[in-house]
Amino acid sequence: MALVMLCLASMYIATSSPADATNLADLTARPPVRIGNPAHTPIPAGVWGGTIKLTDQDAVTRNAGRCTFNIWYEIVNKGTAAAAPAFVDTIKVGLAPVSVSPPIAPLPAGESRLIKTQAVLPGGAHTLSLDIDSGGVVTESNKANNHVHLNYTLVGNCAD
Repeated sequence: MALVMLCLASMYIATSSPADATNLADLTARPPVRIGNPAHTPIPAGVWGGTIKLTDQDAVTRNAGRCTFNIWYEIVNKGTAAAAPAFVDTIKVGLAPVSVSPPIAPLPAGESRLIKTQAVLPGGAHTLSLDIDSGGVVTESNKANNHVHLNYTLVGNCAD
């Protein structure tokens, strides 16, 4: 009897682990990313991995050479399980964080969510990056696609 129970327990462990390992979230970003001011149309849009050109006229606010921009991006959970618990995203210019999202509610499998934030962006040519679940709280099948970036050039009165 003990041998039968041991064999059944071994079969349960062996068959339950692979199923659990594949039932995970997979967060990533979808194009486009929009950066600008709704009052100044069209709002510049780019794709992750590409480039975008901005002017100080695309800024929401301009004050003493500091320009604030709205940033819209979409995240998607390509996995088979909910992306939970709540998580935050971080946008950086170079290595410097310029925006951290408020906590994003768990995202069911197969669903997407549009995120809107604001950031002060320095003038000139820079790389803007997005780290989805920057705190690493969501267990995922693929963390490598949580980091995306684009290059931007900002001209006008938005001095560094």
